[in-house]
Amino acid sequence: MAHPTDGGTVLFQLRNLTLMTNGGFNANGLGGQGGGGGWQVGGAGGARAAFCGGGYGGRGGGASGGYTYGNSNAPVECGSGGMHDTGQGAAGGGSVRVWAPYGTVVVNGTIQANGVNGTEGGSGGGI
Repeated sequence: MAHPTDGGTVLFQLRNLTLMTNGGFNANGLGGQGGGGGWQVGGAGGARAAFCGGGYGGRGGGASGGYTYGNSNAPVECGSGGMHDTGQGAAGGGSVRVWAPYGTVVVNGTIQANGVNGTEGGSGGGI
């Protein structure tokens, strides 16, 4: 389980890595609220709040989407969660880091760090 605020980052330090077909790393939905979490608007007097997507490499969707943060050239942070009228919405993606400075990395499978879909969806994480 990822930390509820910071998410979780996995760092694989190795000489060589080969991910076979149908193999891979999956950090989908394992991010925390992060620096670009969607924020709640409205809701006063029984009115429904807006649904807001989490931000990361770009602004989150909705009226109060999360802010942009992170480095587009080195995306290593976790994605941010969205927000809805009853509290925190869908989770952002986690982060997967592979470091093989003296070897090779072959990916025939997948490495994923997607945010959870939904109206108040989370942003993707970093790979």
